[in-house]
Amino acid sequence: MTKYLEVKERTLSPMEQTICLADDLCSLNFVMHCELFGELAEESLHAALDKVQARHPLLRMRLDGEDGNLWFRQGAGPIPVRIVDGPTSSVATEAEYELHTEFDRRRGPMVRCVWIRHDLAHATLFATFHHLIGDGISGSLLYRDLMQALRGEDLDILPLAESMDGHMPATARGLKGFAGLVKLAGRRLSRILRHGPLRFLPVERPASFGERRAAVRMLRFEPEFVCALSDRARREQTTLHGALAAAIVIASSPEIGAPPAHIAFSSALNMRDRFSPPIGDDLGLYATLAYSTHVVGDGTAFWPLARELKQGLNEAIASGQPFLGVTGIARWIMYRYRKAGGGETGRQTAAKVFSRGMIKAFALTNIGKVAIATDNGPIRVASLGFVVSLSVLGTSAFTASTIGGTLCLNSIVMEPVVSRDTQNRVVERLHDILYSALH
Repeated sequence: MTKYLEVKERTLSPMEQTICLADDLCSLNFVMHCELFGELAEESLHAALDKVQARHPLLRMRLDGEDGNLWFRQGAGPIPVRIVDGPTSSVATEAEYELHTEFDRRRGPMVRCVWIRHDLAHATLFATFHHLIGDGISGSLLYRDLMQALRGEDLDILPLAESMDGHMPATARGLKGFAGLVKLAGRRLSRILRHGPLRFLPVERPASFGERRAAVRMLRFEPEFVCALSDRARREQTTLHGALAAAIVIASSPEIGAPPAHIAFSSALNMRDRFSPPIGDDLGLYATLAYSTHVVGDGTAFWPLARELKQGLNEAIASGQPFLGVTGIARWIMYRYRKAGGGETGRQTAAKVFSRGMIKAFALTNIGKVAIATDNGPIRVASLGFVVSLSVLGTSAFTASTIGGTLCLNSIVMEPVVSRDTQNRVVERLHDILYSALH
């Protein structure tokens, strides 16, 4: 039996309490999916997961206390593994199931695995997280540590990580943070007055948060194409992220009405090295958002838009935008929740705040090149990607990650607000746009 290092338990921060409220309204799980080649014994997988769980205290936590005043407590059991035998075509369906299968947060752990065996030497391994304890970077760190454990390497033990709230730079706190947020809101209003309301994929059928379900489409691009697209992006003075963002916007434009259209684009960022103090290899929710607005017309060309989107992202980062309002908004939501008396009434009050505050933006979470060895003894990692239930955060988004040159680009929409038919049209156009961008 694995012995765990005792850690200091702590209360959830306002941000973490807010994540739990969001999850109560609509699942906030995410799934990392990793394609593996090579024979993997069930006993070896469990032993490696035990090592990873011993390294990261959040993987063995459960929640205690009353809603709105929750604590991380030790005592969760081992990471469970569900085994499924099925073809590669079943991966997206299994991912959708995992996104909407709730965790028992008071029992824990808030992570689980699914091992989809395609044949004796080919499988897809899921790690399903509650968003409270992880993000896309955290998921990639779990797989990195898991591969090290499968190679027989020892893993250092980490203390219980602090929340994002405790790592905000001084410029995002107190009056400085409030002033920055007011300035940001003013710029947003000015753009709307100049270019009109932001447009997004239309609501096809209104639905409460509790009625929404994530629909998933998975795309995979091979190293030769990814290398060619990245090289072309550099020549065009942009990035692969800028190219993917441009493809998402152009592919979605036919769905949002006659041009010109004023749109927002949101990127979830890895800012771990810019937090204060910086965040190392801790698991946790540390993703921040940056967005910019753009006007897209009939004649908008791919590479100029890719450059513009890259520039907008860089300007947002330079302004400190990703940190502004993160903790303030969470504190406001928790204040409204408690003022309403908590419980179901408080959750419905929070739902209204979430609905009013949601930015209608096209979105891409790109964790970039993942630092995981592809060759791990008898096991070879072929690809790594992730999908997320958007819960209260939006109705459509894309995720991207690259390992060994292979790019996984996934689309998520929240049905019935956005339909699978719309998703399929956008994804098929996006695929064609990316290939056409090389010519």
